Amino acid sequence: MKSLIKLFGIIALVAIFGFSMASCDNDSPGDNGGAGGGGGGGGGNGDDPTELRLSGVAVTFTKTPVATNFGRIWGLSSGKQPMGTYITGTPSVQLTGTTPGSTLSIVMDAPKASELITISDELPGATVSPSDAKGFIIYDFETADGSHYLTMDGPGAGSICTIFIFVDKDVTINGTGTDPYSYFGLNATFENVSLSRGWNFVVLNYSTNTFQSASQTQPEGVTWRVDGGG
Repeated sequence: MKSLIKLFGIIALVAIFGFSMASCDNDSPGDNGGAGGGGGGGGGNGDDPTELRLSGVAVTFTKTPVATNFGRIWGLSSGKQPMGTYITGTPSVQLTGTTPGSTLSIVMDAPKASELITISDELPGATVSPSDAKGFIIYDFETADGSHYLTMDGPGAGSICTIFIFVDKDVTINGTGTDPYSYFGLNATFENVSLSRGWNFVVLNYSTNTFQSASQTQPEGVTWRVDGGG
């Protein structure tokens, strides 16, 4: 039965992965309405790297959202669900409003242990050290009805976005892995990326599916953006 559940989870992942990556797709910054860039507010994990706290973060609006709560994410076991399905504590991703000038706050603790995947199993061909490190990925956050999503553009121009990856221990990933389940994307390439235990901001070139760098503070030049999706 567990194998069957995982199979359905894998099928669901393959079906929605294209949308997840498209969520990083960067409209021209000049076309985005709303408040300035993604700076401002808290930008890191504080004393505990497993606890992510952001507040007062500026947001741009490509589309006007229908709600201020972006608390739905994707997980391997159950597809798109409220964050509490996958994350411990009382997670929240909340805008102060739906108009330019609104800001963003995020409260996010560690993923549930049952939701962590062994990274080396998902990236055959890449070098993962240590090989037993486990992780969890968040490409974007959605409204409850899936009509709008919240994503990070940049840093920099072109096909660059920033995503979240949680790891249960310090780990370095290098090379190209032919991910059979598209958790990291088919033929995901890591440029000797070192992730620290806890939540990491990971810079991704989504046109080549190349993971470029990681840090536990928000990179300079990131723009948080609300867009339409489904």
